[in-house]
Amino acid sequence: MIDTLGCRPDELLHVSSSFRYDLISASLMGIENKAFVARGHEPYCAGYGATEIADIRGLPALVGL
Repeated sequence: MIDTLGCRPDELLHVSSSFRYDLISASLMGIENKAFVARGHEPYCAGYGATEIADIRGLPALVGL
């Protein structure tokens, strides 16, 4: 995906409600900007650099809009 988009991992924001299936992999790929949407089905996992937001409505503020 990163090659197809022609960007670097530090230019992306990965948004997910799952560390297990998404955010850990994103960290391993070098994606530094990550948002964890706390939907209540998986706990927040410190140490992967994700910012926790209550719901998707928190994204604009996270990116400065």
